[in-house]
Order: sequence, then C-alpha cells, then structure tokens
Amino acid sequence: MKSVPKWILLLAESPYLGGINSHLISIAEAFRGRNDFQPLIACLSGRREDVSLFDAARDRGIEIVEIPMRARFDHRALEGIRRLVKERDIRLIHTHNYRATIAAWAARPRVPIVNTCHGQIVAPSLALRIWQIVELRVMRRLERTIACSEFVKSWLVAKGLPEHRVTTVYNAYELRSVSDRNVRMELGIEPGEYVVMYAGRLAEGKGLNDLLEAASQAQSVTLLFAGDGPLRQELEARAKSLNPRAFFVGTVRDMDSYYRACDVVVLPSQMEALPMTLIEAMAHERALIATKVGGISEVVSDNTGTLVPPCDPQQLAAAINRLRDPALRVTLAANGRARWQFRFRHARLANALADVYRTALE
Repeated sequence: MKSVPKWILLLAESPYLGGINSHLISIAEAFRGRNDFQPLIACLSGRREDVSLFDAARDRGIEIVEIPMRARFDHRALEGIRRLVKERDIRLIHTHNYRATIAAWAARPRVPIVNTCHGQIVAPSLALRIWQIVELRVMRRLERTIACSEFVKSWLVAKGLPEHRVTTVYNAYELRSVSDRNVRMELGIEPGEYVVMYAGRLAEGKGLNDLLEAASQAQSVTLLFAGDGPLRQELEARAKSLNPRAFFVGTVRDMDSYYRACDVVVLPSQMEALPMTLIEAMAHERALIATKVGGISEVVSDNTGTLVPPCDPQQLAAAINRLRDPALRVTLAANGRARWQFRFRHARLANALADVYRTALE
C-alpha cells in the first residue's frame, strides 16, 4: 500500500522573492512526486510592497498560504501558525530567517522545528543584531539546524551550537522550460556586445558601486542589473556619472531569459553564505566572477570562474577583461555546469532534507 507523505510546513518571513525564498520554491519542487514528505509554503505577510513569492509559487503550481502579520512581531501570527499546523496535520516546521524561526518557536506548535540558517547580514542595524542574537538562542532549542554552506556551519558552531545538531545542505536549482524571449533584442543590445549581469537585490553589502567603478575601468562592457532594491536610484545616477553602459530592469520573473542574454554573471558582494544566483548561472552555463567571501568558494573555483577580493574595483575590472575571451568563457561555463549537475540538483537537496526531517521526527 502506498504511504501517505507527511506534511512539512516551510515558513518564510517575507513575501519578497530573494535568494532565500527562491530556495523555498526549490524545496517544494524537489519533493514533487515523492511519497515521504509533502511541503506546504506559508509566509508571514509583513509589509506588502513586494509579494513576488506568492506569484512565483502560483506560476509553478505550488500551494502557498499567508499567515497575517501586521508588525515585525505580531502575536496573532502565532495563533495562525498553530491553527495551520492543526488544520493541515503538519508534522514538522522548517523555518527560514529570524522572524519565521522565532515566530514558529514562540507559537509552541507541538511539532518538531528545524531551521535553515542562510547566513548573517553585513553591518546589520542595532535592531537586526538583537533579532539575530534572539534567533541564535532559539536555534539552541530546536531539533536541528541546517546550514546552507560549510562556512555557515562553522560560524554557527563558533557561536555555540552543538556540531552534531548542525547539518550542511546546499541550495539547489533546476532548469525550467526554455522560452523564445530575446532579452538582448528587447533592450537594444547588439549581438556582439559583451554583457556582464548582476542578478539580485540592489542593496548595501552587494558591492554594486565597486561593479560600476570596475566597469568604468574595463574595456567596452555592458552591465545588466536584474533586480530591485533601495539603492536603485543611487546606482542609476552613478552609472550615468561614470558612463558605463548599464541597464536596470527591476524585478525579473523570467530569469532564464536573462541568463541567456548575458555572457558572464558577476557577484561582487562583501559577504554571501551560498548565493542562489551563482548556482542558477552555472546551470545556464555562464562563466562566473565573484568575490572570495563566505561560502562562495564552495560554489565557484578556478575552473568555473574567477574569484577576486571584495571591495577591489581594479581586480574586478581585470577579471571582467579576462573573461572577454569567448573560448575561456565556454570552458569555465562547461565546468560550472558539471559542478551544478553533481552538487546542486533537486534530487540531492530532497534526499539531504529528508534525512534531516526523519532525524528530527525521531
């Protein structure tokens, strides 16, 4: 007789579709068709400026529910978590980021809780530092903690979490059906132009001013910024003053077409735990330039891309110039795709998470 999958609640703290919530979509897709666990995504509503997580889930046929939360911490959300656990017969809660982890623990749902630590924010405000301290205290009371990279695991153990209760599980990504959209034609980019793309939030800590400075020093290059955030207007103004050719396209739902439109994907961040952007770029056979910080070296190596120091526009410009060579890009991209095939696929993600879930349920 076929077994009935156990419901797992994937709890997100925000409806914004960044790297963390893209990971939740990947988890839901990774468990499709399996008979051990069935994920259900729930999201604390928070502020409503961006609800792209809901759009992305529905685009992919993934069930998602909202738990209303009108403030940074709203006691009514705790009742919403308890009610959802009871109504949907949730067997385990898997949280992502501090608000979700703290809210799930405070709700006392009488089911095991595991969390994924996606790293810490660079130069957080005082309020965020306090929330992160509280989250670390809560982690010590959970059944298991998942680190998205060995770098993050080492950081958690240094903060006092028992090593045997922290498991590294890498993010994953799968290619979707290919559309015939031509982003270069839409933007007026000529076929021979050398295009370097940044995909992610336009925010502090991402090294985007360094990227603009590097582009102004490099040979002829076109920058493509796929994403939005609080620094967008400042970056657009700086691009005009430095005079690199740059396109800011805002939030993108069809990222596959944008990966195909670029030659190189760049991530000049000051800190990253394990960025989804680089994994997606490898799946799309794109050469990589990234800073040697955090868990990035667990994704990018010398045979898949170029690593440079953070906050160094000159070396970033040199890397951009180096990857103008089409033959080199092809070699690096092929190596990157092979690494993606081996380490960052959905089947590997689902198997690793299922092991953690089973251990926590025991």
